[in-house]
Amino acid sequence: MLFRELFEIETRRGISCTNITANVQNILDSCRIKEGLCNVYVLGSKAGITVSENNMMLNQDFKKLFEMIDEKAFFHHPNDACSHLRAQLTDNEKTIPVSKGRLLLEKNQGLVLWEFDAKECERKIIVTVSGE
Repeated sequence: MLFRELFEIETRRGISCTNITANVQNILDSCRIKEGLCNVYVLGSKAGITVSENNMMLNQDFKKLFEMIDEKAFFHHPNDACSHLRAQLTDNEKTIPVSKGRLLLEKNQGLVLWEFDAKECERKIIVTVSGE
């Protein structure tokens, strides 16, 4: 069986992150699939998804890493190249196993949406669950 649903998240401009684990789990709860795979995909080339420990200090460390790509540096791409490059350090999709209707993540793990655009956005996240 295949189940697909979309949700939207408003993001802040610049480097910001939002934990989307509960959003994805809510979609998983609404489908009948108990065993399988859950794919989470963000539309756009200036955002990405990570699976990491849900920790404010770690998120600050990630932000510090992303800031190492200097916005004032020369880039060949004329429009917001640093946002595109930062997004390439993440990924636009993650696939997580599902068992007994739950995402198979460790207690402290979570799905984090990273925004890198220079303006506020409304990101579309597509969740596709396959299995039985």
